[in-house]
This record gives sequence, C-alpha cells and structure tokens, in this order.
Amino acid sequence: MKKITLLLIISQFAFANAFFSQTLAKQQVSFLKSVKSKSKSQPAQSRTTAAFAPGKSVNYYWDNFSNSWTLNDTSVYNYNTSGLLSEVLTRNGTPYNRTLYTYDSKGREILRLDQNWDNFNSVYKDSYRSVTSYDSHDNQIEYTSESYDNTLSQWVINYGNKNIIIYNASNQITSNTSQNWDSNTDTWKDSNKYTNYIYNSGGHATQIDYQVKSGSLWINDSRELYIYSIANVMVEAEYQTWNGVTYDKSEKFGNITWLNWTGDLETSNPTSYTTSTWGSPIPNQWNVSGRNTTSYDAFGGNVSTDQVYTNSVWVNDYRYSLIYDTKSNETGYRSETWQTGNSTWQIDGENKQIHTYDGSNNITETIWQYWQSSSSSLVNTQKKVYSDFKSITGINEQSAKSNLIVTVYPNPIQSSFTIRLTDKHALLSNVVSLKIYDLVGKEISETTLSGNETTISRGNLNAGVYFYSIRDKNTVLATGKFLVD
Repeated sequence: MKKITLLLIISQFAFANAFFSQTLAKQQVSFLKSVKSKSKSQPAQSRTTAAFAPGKSVNYYWDNFSNSWTLNDTSVYNYNTSGLLSEVLTRNGTPYNRTLYTYDSKGREILRLDQNWDNFNSVYKDSYRSVTSYDSHDNQIEYTSESYDNTLSQWVINYGNKNIIIYNASNQITSNTSQNWDSNTDTWKDSNKYTNYIYNSGGHATQIDYQVKSGSLWINDSRELYIYSIANVMVEAEYQTWNGVTYDKSEKFGNITWLNWTGDLETSNPTSYTTSTWGSPIPNQWNVSGRNTTSYDAFGGNVSTDQVYTNSVWVNDYRYSLIYDTKSNETGYRSETWQTGNSTWQIDGENKQIHTYDGSNNITETIWQYWQSSSSSLVNTQKKVYSDFKSITGINEQSAKSNLIVTVYPNPIQSSFTIRLTDKHALLSNVVSLKIYDLVGKEISETTLSGNETTISRGNLNAGVYFYSIRDKNTVLATGKFLVD
C-alpha cells in the first residue's frame, strides 16, 4: 500500500523554522501577486498530510575537508493527539535545545518556542519564539519573531508584521492595512494598504487599490482590476499605476486558463496566461509582451515557463521547476534562465533532497544538496537518518474561508473512504456536497454528505491523485487532495 510520509515536513521544522507558511490575508491576495509567486512555491492545492512520522533522526553535516558525512546530533520527535508535531528534542551527548509547537483548533501553528539547555541549572531556558494569530475570518492578522532577553526577563520583538483588516456586513474585506514592527521605537508603523474594494455579485473583488504610507499621508500607488466570466471564473487582470492625478494602464494578464478554479486565488492554479504592456512599443494600445505556461504532475510538482514576445517570435526566458517524487514528497526546486547564444537552459539555483525509502514507503534517509555556481554542480550540505516510525491516523484539511475542518481517512484510499466534517460554529446547512475532480479539473462525481461523517465507496476511481471541494449550496467551504491506491 502506498503511504505518504511527513518526514520532509519534519525536516522543514528542524531546519527551515516553519511548518505552515506565513501568508497575508487570504482574501486580498491578488492574481498579480499570485501568478508571479505561484510558480516559485508549492502549488496552492492542499497538500496531503502524512500518515506516518518518525520518532527519531540522526543528523549529519557534510565536511568539505574530509569529503565525508560527520555526525552532528540526534533529534527526537513527539506529536500531539491530532498527529501534529508538538516537540523536537535535539541532543549531542547531552540535551542542548528543544522546540515546542502549539496549534489552534484548526491545526494552524500559532506558537513556535525554541529553548536552549542550561547545563549548569539542568533546565531549558527560553531563547526564541514566533507567534501567529488569526481573526474570526481565518485571515492572518499578526506575526512576530521574538528573542528572550535574559537581562530584562522579557520577550523582545525582532521582526513583526500586522494586518488590520476591515470587513463589510457581507464579511468581505474593504480595507487591509499592513504594519511593520519598528525596533527603534518599539511601535507598529503603517507600511501599505489595500483599499477601495469593489465586489461583483459573485462576491469576487473586481477592483483593489494599493496605497503606501509617506510620512502621515497615504499616497495612491496602483490599482488592480479583475474581470470574471458569467460563471465567476477569473479571465483577466489589469494593473494600473498612479500618475499623481489618475491611474494609467500599465500591465494586463489575459487568456487565463486554470488547472482548477476553486473561486479562491490561493487554491487555484493557472496553466497559462499572456501578459501585455500598455503603449509600448505601439502607443495607446495593449502590446503582447510575454506568456507563461505551467504544467502540473500527479504528485504535486509543476514546471512553469516564462517566454517573451520579441520580433513577433516567442522566446524562452525563465523556467522554474518544483519537483516531487512518485510518493508525493518534495525533492527540491530548480530555477533556470534561457541562454539565447546556445539555445539551452542554464541553472541559476537549485535545492535538492534525495530520499531513501523502506518497504513501507517511509523515508529512512534524506540528503540535502544545493547548487554551487562556482563548480556548476550540486553539493552535499546535510543528512538525516530516520527511525522509530509512528502511525498517525486521519488527515486534516482546513478551509481558509470557513470554520470547517475536513478529515479524509484512510488516505491513500483503497476500497472506500470516510469524510468527516467538523464545523466550529455549526453553520453548515443540511445540504453539503462533495465534488471530486481529476488532475485536469474535470468533475468526476458529486455526493451529498449526510451528517458529520459519510463513508463513500471508491467506485470507479482509478489509482492516482484527485482533488475535492466541499460545498454548502453554492459556497466552497474547503478544498483538498487525496490519493487512490
């Protein structure tokens, strides 16, 4: 049976200081930002949570002098009753640090606490923490990175970002002010603001203005316009800049096609679009300047290619690959620039993870490598050898737009699976449906869910990856992904 592991995510806990990515308020993420960053990060589809996790790892670093792996330390991993990583204990002969994780009721990390071992007093002492908070609409409103000052016996903010979000009576964002922490004055200071939201009848923003703070004044900077089809699918986005009097046309994204349009930019993935610039080279009209195509595989990876329109010919420009193996574990990314002289792609940067699996498809070893431009090759950096695997049942998928928690189990699916719905505010109607889509976005089936838990037969689903959406009437409450063996 195919099993997906948490080990890659655990390594990110230990070495990248993050389990959940920190994002700005979800409802204000624009297409202009989404398409420019989507290809350079994991696809926005919900990731499958692991069914198995290690209890221990032995950690090594690469010694360039001896050209070999050298033992660094060991880590012990503990999990809460929801199967989320709750503690990492790191030892090198004697304890010397640990990391504790706290989550809210929706499984989102709200506190990461790093502590160092005090050998003299034989106790752990606070060292670093990151704190994240969300509003009742599930939008992130504050994130701080803090260090503990032993002299003052208090936490000191090193970096912080705050979003002050205002909603209308329909729970739509009307203003989102971003503030940054100023360590010199120990105060929050305005940075920029999204405002003047206009929504269509489908609840999608068709206009958003962006302003920056200058002294005590808010200064217009740019405007984003969005066009939707009758079916409320985004088909075009336009970017305008403020000239001091009015907004000038600047850039446009058109001919947008989607792998899966969920109604939410953060969980939708474009497969292609074109870019046009206003007034150049031909004045007073849109001039096609570039295009992007993105292909997605069955395991979570994608390849995004940018081309520029030069002398009426499409020419390769930039390519970014997010790579997953056949067990749906990330194995790295690669960025490349097109060399017109010899018509080849040249690697600008690359990170790679090499996974070794046991017979149960648990990752038993991961080696990290990075691209060294001086030698034009991948170079070893660190290695983890995992053991003492623990079984974790159930998979939680949280909705960014509702109070709904969706649990799919077992995952991967064999003969049947169960959908469990938990609504913290009990706002679900009596008619909630599950829609299943294949990788190209074609709807495979729709099932009415009865009560909080429904068991569904696999039916005619072939082995592979599928997406789902949970809908309350016409509202998408949650989306996710599951595998069929």
